[in-house]
Amino acid sequence: RGFCILAVSYATAIDYVSVADMIETRFTRALAGSKLGDLPVWGLGHSLGALAQVLISSRHPSGRRKGQILIAYTRRGEEALPVVRTVLRANPVLGPLLSSLDVGVASEFLMKGVEFVERALPGRQVASGAGGAKPVASSVVRDVVPLLQQMLPLLREVGVEQDSFRPSEGQLTRAISQGYREQNTLLVRLGGGGLDETP
Repeated sequence: RGFCILAVSYATAIDYVSVADMIETRFTRALAGSKLGDLPVWGLGHSLGALAQVLISSRHPSGRRKGQILIAYTRRGEEALPVVRTVLRANPVLGPLLSSLDVGVASEFLMKGVEFVERALPGRQVASGAGGAKPVASSVVRDVVPLLQQMLPLLREVGVEQDSFRPSEGQLTRAISQGYREQNTLLVRLGGGGLDETP
């Protein structure tokens, strides 16, 4: 009671700044179209989403935002690049395929693939909403599809040989030290895995 969660979707990309700007634009539009009155706004992000929230606070005025909640902050998405590039070098057909990829068509293709799996592998059932049941295989595939859809734009950028994530670590550090305005920031460290860079 007394709070509302307003989330906006975004796709991952090599250019963190454009991702942060897109999130802020979508959030501002959604907030303007809502009937939330003057409820205080808190930014919330996990992992690279926390990085996006930091960039948003460094680049955009706070407005109604009262602070940030950053969970398992990281900027280490670039660690995936060498792995992806090794795969691309080992499979020379993948680079041109990814560079010509139409993300919208590929996303639709993935959803059609889910429908195919549901028909081809009826097997064991698991409970689903509204009292129905879905095959286990299609349930797993359906859970993975949103992740793949989110990764498609990033894979396409890597496929066309983008050099590195932007901004660089030095540019990011300068942007944060010069522009981060939030007086109220809650940092949540999850630990484990080695990717959590929460100070």
